[in-house]
Amino acid sequence: MELGYLFYPASNPHALGHPRLDVNLYELPTGEHFDPQELTITVDDPIQGWQQLTFYHPADPGLYRVCIGRIVILDHVKKEVEAFSFGGELETSRFENHSLCCLTSPAPIFDMGRFAQDELELVSEYEAELARLRARWLQQEIDFEERLAAIAPERLFWALTGAVQNRLRSLPASAHSDQYWASRHTLHAAICFLEPSGELPPGAPTIDDLIK
Repeated sequence: MELGYLFYPASNPHALGHPRLDVNLYELPTGEHFDPQELTITVDDPIQGWQQLTFYHPADPGLYRVCIGRIVILDHVKKEVEAFSFGGELETSRFENHSLCCLTSPAPIFDMGRFAQDELELVSEYEAELARLRARWLQQEIDFEERLAAIAPERLFWALTGAVQNRLRSLPASAHSDQYWASRHTLHAAICFLEPSGELPPGAPTIDDLIK
């Protein structure tokens, strides 16, 4: 596996994001590529609830429900690769010389590596909307983590994407810089992951729908 991890391409070549991320964890570096030593990801445990877990080799085989948020891959010299997902399923498998962690999701998984500036900027928009959502739910005494963990990844994707799109559309014409149009283009490509037209489908859930 190139670099010790692999983002699988979306079925739509015009889409931004990935349906699957595989990470190979090694106890010792191979010297052949980026050698992941640990994977840190947030999961919803049936007993412990929302929590961050860090996986190493050897990892116990298992199946985990992943929550929305950042994913950190750390190698043996402490270099990081980050990703972002709206949730999904993580399956861990153990082999003789490595453990495989396979994350799949119906919503896009974003690569936040050094060659992914568009995705980095879009993730910052999603995280800003999450912070606003957290503030609204806390005012209503809603358990933020528990509620998020119960929402399907694609519903979170549509709601947060719609909120980002509405914010961009609300900007005055004087703010329509090159960066503005680049952000619109990036958002269009993200929507293409689930909707080939690149437009939010009728009836897509909104932030308000998530609060109900």
